Amino acid sequence: MYTKDSYNSEPVFYCENCLSLNVKELSSSNLDVCGECGNIHINETDINNWNQMFIKEYGRSFLSSEETSLAE
Repeated sequence: MYTKDSYNSEPVFYCENCLSLNVKELSSSNLDVCGECGNIHINETDINNWNQMFIKEYGRSFLSSEETSLAE
C-alpha cells in the first residue's frame, strides 16, 4: 500500500536556479533542463526538503492548503 509518507519520500527533480519542478529531458542529448529558466543544473530531493528551500527563497509554502485546494 502506498502511504502519504512513502509518496512524499519519492524524489523530485528541481532547478537549482529557480527551484522550478518543471524539469524536462532533451531527448536529443539526454540532458535535463529547466522548463522555466533553461538552467541545466538540476538536482533531486524529497518534496518536503524542496518545499523548505522554496519557503526560504520565496517566503511562502508551495504546498500550502490554499494552493493545494486550487490544484484539486
